[in-house]
Amino acid sequence: MTTLAPAQPPSDDSAAGTAMVDIRRLEKRFGSAVALHPTDLVVRQGEFFSLLGPSGCGKTTLLRMIGGFEQPTSGDIVIAGESVVHLSPAKRRTNMVFQHLALFPHMSIRENIAFGLEMKRVPAATVRSKVDDALAMVRMESFADRPVEALSGGQKQRIAIARALVNEPAVLLLDEPLSALDLQLRIQMQSELRRIQRSTRSTFIFVTHDQEEAMTMSDRIAVLQAGHIVQMGTPRQIYHRPESRFVAEFIGHSNFLPGTVTGLGVGGEVRLEHRGVSYDAISHRPLSLGDEVSVALRYEAISVLPGTDTRGLPATLELATFAGPTIRLDLRLENDVSIKAETPASNEPPDLSPGARFRVDWAPTTALVVGE
Repeated sequence: MTTLAPAQPPSDDSAAGTAMVDIRRLEKRFGSAVALHPTDLVVRQGEFFSLLGPSGCGKTTLLRMIGGFEQPTSGDIVIAGESVVHLSPAKRRTNMVFQHLALFPHMSIRENIAFGLEMKRVPAATVRSKVDDALAMVRMESFADRPVEALSGGQKQRIAIARALVNEPAVLLLDEPLSALDLQLRIQMQSELRRIQRSTRSTFIFVTHDQEEAMTMSDRIAVLQAGHIVQMGTPRQIYHRPESRFVAEFIGHSNFLPGTVTGLGVGGEVRLEHRGVSYDAISHRPLSLGDEVSVALRYEAISVLPGTDTRGLPATLELATFAGPTIRLDLRLENDVSIKAETPASNEPPDLSPGARFRVDWAPTTALVVGE
């Protein structure tokens, strides 16, 4: 039986891994509007790479240019060592899974998957073998002869992915393919997509505005804002070390504490003060005494302690919100700064009435000075 072969990497290699997609000063303008500012980006062979950002940030425009569905204003796109910027989508070693899936309703599942191979005049026996392998890959063998309309949303997603991967593209492009699914099915498909990507060792470039999707599935993430890549790294790097207030706000939930630098320690440690309240934080950029800064502090990084505790800072409860596994507490510090904390529902404090007194504490390494 013929098996689906993973895309072969290009010959040029580097310490960071083989470059499958190399974006070089790529720019896209629509008249006077800049959709994507000049951008450099390398996606490695076999990587699950996500483009993450709000609507209008340029992520879909970038994906469509990689696939050949938008022509860049300037710059180059190199895929598997070949410049493709002047090639049509059909001549690029890419396949795209669109948000609306674009399955053919008048065809069976097997016919949908086979369509691209038949257009390339692949021998019939090879087509049958490859389609069988693709169906097995997405665990849909028993559905081969059913009509598309008989499938659920998640099953249609699997068939769209199988149809794209059966052509053995160097890169699979995914344009928010899970956005129309309900929450439970979306979570299930996140795991399924990751399983398929790992089993085929294919290069996936995934566009989403959902930070949880990107964090769950990706090897690396590029966060976009207003046509710029503002940060790139692993999910852990981006979550724990956001480089700007925008990234800290967009990824997860953060408080932003104002402060003036009153002390500088080793390893980036800083002492901050605001309206008579002092606390410690970490900075990964140089600071001077007297600098006014903003500190990102994740809700879950805050320990909520009894008011009789001696650690941390005094705080008054304003509102408690039950959120299933967690309880979100809106608190006010003595310097009139409001903060939010999340604590496991299993550790619910006995008194959650407005005005209840607590103390809040956090490890200095979880309080990060961020730029604007």
